[in-house]
Amino acid sequence: GQKERYWHWSDIVPVDLRFREAVSSAGEIWEKAVRQRCTGEQPLGISISGGLDSRAIVAAFPKERRAPTLFTFGKTRSWDLRLAQRVARQTGWQHHVLLLSGENWLDARWQGVWKTDGFKNLLHLHFSQHQKTIRQWCSINLNGFLGGVAFGGIYASEHPGQRISAAVSAQYLGRFAELDEAGQDFYDLSKVDPYLINNRIRRFSAAGLTEWACLTEQRLPFADHALLEFLYGLPDRYRSGSRLFNAFLLERYPALFNQIPWQRTGLPIRKTLLSKAVMKGKWRQVQQRLGVLPNYTFTDYPAWIRTQESAATFRSLLDPAEAIYPDYVLADLRTKWLEPHLAGRRNFAEQIGRAATLEYWLRRVFNRNADL
Repeated sequence: GQKERYWHWSDIVPVDLRFREAVSSAGEIWEKAVRQRCTGEQPLGISISGGLDSRAIVAAFPKERRAPTLFTFGKTRSWDLRLAQRVARQTGWQHHVLLLSGENWLDARWQGVWKTDGFKNLLHLHFSQHQKTIRQWCSINLNGFLGGVAFGGIYASEHPGQRISAAVSAQYLGRFAELDEAGQDFYDLSKVDPYLINNRIRRFSAAGLTEWACLTEQRLPFADHALLEFLYGLPDRYRSGSRLFNAFLLERYPALFNQIPWQRTGLPIRKTLLSKAVMKGKWRQVQQRLGVLPNYTFTDYPAWIRTQESAATFRSLLDPAEAIYPDYVLADLRTKWLEPHLAGRRNFAEQIGRAATLEYWLRRVFNRNADL
């Protein structure tokens, strides 16, 4: 008979381990996954932020390998940047800061839209303007892609022990969920992750890797097959709330995780027994109001869109009299989103990014006035 797939999520065998045993095994599998991606003699880099995923790669980097180059993007003195600098100081490795600002954020992203075939909102092509610089430091980047989902249990926290359903898929994909039927036997696992990895991660988030990989190879330790089969064989309650991830990081790499905060919470992970408030985002809101986390975000796209040069670019691009998008969208997106945003009445940065991505992609497809 004919086979449509060589593998199904239901092929994953349940892993019968107590929590502490799972922590120990996870550490061994993780270190092997990182080591396997450090082969060869090419110079390696690690893009680090204030999150746990990239720091976990730094922590597991093989001692016998030539030290990698670390780099971080963001606006001046952002929380992400400061935490990454603390991690870099702990390692003693070379660390570069790639600044983003209202002056340099936009121009290089148009080509990124084309490289990703319009799949990625230009607001999230953070490395576009720095890619050639990064390529001078390394030919391979170890990327923390998929870490928060697979190890951090983001989806497991929201829908523990639950197979994907039409109702849950619609929560994430809206009316487009019907394009990938949740009831397929491919997704037969008592977790929502298989469906969401396929549709949100592989078909959306990964577009950023596609752009970056044009110049610098991207190696993904968290996408290691053995690691994924192990993690998804465990009960969701182990991964939920980053419980397993935090425990293994503290056990194996205390120097990098005992004291240096996690950017999501502003606290070291050993203190995230406050976890329920933390994972709901309430703890960070409290800290921001108290001024404990000033200048938290690593970008300020709402303000940068309002700069004179960027505003003029978006006004011209989304002018319905000249644009192509009105042939496909029954709305004047400049009036609907851009003008209220520029006037400071609303924050429509995400929507403006999507509209601009669509319009630029259409202009390149139809070879019409794509010079920006």
